[in-house]
This record gives sequence, C-alpha cells and structure tokens, in this order.
Amino acid sequence: MRISEAAAPALVALLSSPVLAQPSATAAPLPPPPADTAQPATASDHDRFHWSIASDTYLRLFQRAMLPGPNGALVESQIAVPLYEYASLRIVDIDVPWQADSLDLELSAWGNVELGEQDSEYRRVDGDLTVANLRHRVGPAQVTLGRQIYAGGAARFVRFDGLAVGLEAPLGFGVRTYGGYTVLPRWTMAPGYHLLGSVADTLVSSPDRLPDPSREDYWVAGWRVHYRLTGMGEIGVSMHEQHEASALGRRDMGADLRLTPIDELALTGQALVDADSKSPSDIRAAADVVPLRDLTVAAEYRYTVPALFLSRQSVLSVFSSDAFNEVGGSLSYLVLERLKLGAHGYADLFDDGSNGWRANGRARLAVGPADQLVLRLGYTRYTGPINGYHALRWAAGYQLIEPLRLTAESYGYFYDEPIRGSSAAWVGALNGEWSFSTRWATLLGGSVAITPYAEVDAQLLARLRVRLAGGDR
Repeated sequence: MRISEAAAPALVALLSSPVLAQPSATAAPLPPPPADTAQPATASDHDRFHWSIASDTYLRLFQRAMLPGPNGALVESQIAVPLYEYASLRIVDIDVPWQADSLDLELSAWGNVELGEQDSEYRRVDGDLTVANLRHRVGPAQVTLGRQIYAGGAARFVRFDGLAVGLEAPLGFGVRTYGGYTVLPRWTMAPGYHLLGSVADTLVSSPDRLPDPSREDYWVAGWRVHYRLTGMGEIGVSMHEQHEASALGRRDMGADLRLTPIDELALTGQALVDADSKSPSDIRAAADVVPLRDLTVAAEYRYTVPALFLSRQSVLSVFSSDAFNEVGGSLSYLVLERLKLGAHGYADLFDDGSNGWRANGRARLAVGPADQLVLRLGYTRYTGPINGYHALRWAAGYQLIEPLRLTAESYGYFYDEPIRGSSAAWVGALNGEWSFSTRWATLLGGSVAITPYAEVDAQLLARLRVRLAGGDR
C-alpha cells in the first residue's frame, strides 16, 4: 500500500482529532465475539455496536554527550526533539444486512516528526499504518482482511497485508490459515529499505543506489491446527513460510500446549523446528505451581539456536552466537498483606563449553490505603562467557494527591571487567502523572544516564494520553 505525502498527514490528523483519536503504542486485541450466535439483521433492528478510541502523544527532548570514538575521534552532540503520535480506532459488533453484530473494524497508525538542531537532511516526517483490517464473524468461522498481526506458534510474530481465515470445528478442533504480503517500513515501499545484513548490502559501497524492494517478493503464509481440551487447555501444531527478495527467508514447524490439569498447576510448552535442516531452533517448557495461596513456584527449561531465528537471506545468520541450554526457576511469596518477596535463578550452558548464570532477588512493599506508597528493591547478579555484573535497583511510587502520582527509580550496574575503561553505569528517572479522569491523563518526566558509551545522556518526556469509548453493549 502506497500513500502519497499529501494523504499521509491528513490520515494522521484524522486519527489524532478529538473525535476520532485513540493512539496506542501497542494495539490491544479485539474483544472476543459474543457467546450467542448472531442473527440476521432487519431494517427495524437497532445496530448495537461498541467503539473505542485511544491516543498517545509523546514529545521527547534529549542530548547525548558521547565519549570519544575509536582512536580518540570526536563525536558531535546534538539536541533531538522527536514528536510521536500513536492512534487507534476500534468498532466491534457492526451489523451487516445478512448478519447482526458480526463485523469488526480495527485501525491503528503512528506518526513521527523530527525536530531539534539536526541538519536539514535528517529532518523528516514519518508514519505508517500498524493495523488496518475488517473482521467478519459468521457462526464458528471468521475472516480477517487487511493489515494484521499474527503471533504465536511457528509464525512467532509477523505483520502482513492479506487474508486470515479461522474456523472452530465441533469437538474442540479448530484451524486458522493466513497469507499475504509482508509489511515493509513506511507504507511498505520505503526507498532505501533493505533486509538487515543481506548479502547484497555487503557488496555495494552506495546502498542508496540499490533498487527499491518489490512488494511481490516479500510474502508470508502459514496455518495452525489446535484441539481444545474442555476445562484443561489447548494443544496445537503450526507451520510458517516466509520469502524475502524472492528467496526463502525461513520455513518453520511448531507445536505448543497449555494445560491446567488442576487449579494449582499450569503446564506450558513450545517447540520450533527449522523445516529444511530438521534442526530445533527453540524448545521451551515451564510448570507453574501454587502449593499455597500466597506462594507461586515456577520451573523452566529452554534450548535456543539464535542463528535459526534469522533470515536465510541475512549474512548475520552465520555469525550468530552459539546455541545454549537454559534451566532455572522462580518463586513469589506474599509474606504479609502488603509485602511481597520474589527471586529467580537461571543457569546457561553454551555449545562451545562455556557457561553463565543469573540470579535476582526483589521485594515490594505497599503502604497506605489504595497502595498510596509503593516501594521496590532488587538485586541481580549475572555472569557470562565475556563479562558479568552486579545490578541494584530501587523504585518508589507515591500518590501525592488523588490525581497526581510521582515515581522515581534508579539502576546501578557494576561490571566484573571494565568496559571502555568504565567499571560502572547508572540510570535514574523521575516521572509525574496527572489523571484528569479515566479518559485523560498526562505525564512529565525525565532520566539521566552515565554509561561506558555516553558521558551524559539526559532526556525529558511529555505524554498526553486519551481513552474514549462508547456505543451500546
């Protein structure tokens, strides 16, 4: 989909207006369809639909004083003032002539204006459609057409322009298929966009001279079949294929399960296999146990081959880190009504024989009515094949008055081996959020960081959040 430069600002302005605005950085899923079977609509029926609008506007101001580069090369520091807008609109249970309460619309977009002291060649107005689709529900089937997101199973996470069809069959069986063109940045046809790490990019000295990507050369397709165990969970198998620049990007098979045999036990598992090499790329298993009302214990295992997560067309796939096994667990205990303690620990074993581990302990204390004051404290220890660190974190949130809440947090990192001559890093942040109502809220905050790569990184953030909803339910 290509949108003209004149049309793009108009669309963003429409979505950002008080009447049609609802920006959200991450789009929440649509509500599930009603349990009862929709009936054909008649001219006398009242269309009882529900709508929601959200808008998040972010204004950031920051300046980074970078440390000298290689061989003492100086790095210029410039002030940047980016303005971001995230907007979304949802309408569910719209009537169509042949079916009542069966049509849903979902639309979300973002826009960005770069301001500040940057050179004119870096100033830009950018934006894109995140989601734009219609979903039609007819009995146990549903069809979604347009720009959409599919996550889970062999697909992992993909965004495409195309068609998805789902069907819930009798006896707990179900199937979902999807296919379409992969979404590329900026209206899917951005000049100069190329696959990160592609071989073609490494063979030219002027990437800007490469031809624009052809939309038809980037596509995805896949399916998932599942079986729901009444009152216990779900198991499924899936397959995903993805092509990039007319060549195979990846082809994966997957299996997953979610089981709750009793209220005190939940089991989850997932396995992904590269279909061409027949090699597992990711295997995960976890068990969550609640032996006492205030105690939760979890055990986890994971095997990952990072190289198989990358596209076959990326030269980076042959330089990925080694495969590794990870095993560990966590626990959370509500000692008192307002005091919660937690801890986790994991050990990593890499295929090259090296190993590492990480452990964390944390505490959360709530004081006063409605958690007026919340205090958090945490400690993390990490060791790895290259380096390790100790980390300390503390945070506090205080409801100063009914609409105003203040939060402050600080992170400190202390390295086993110095990084660029620095043995520590620190990040601090302070925010204040004012809620005018359940629909309107604003936030003003800032952060300061001192790291091995920046002498000072200071940022300011202003946010305006709007949430509107209406219609008959």
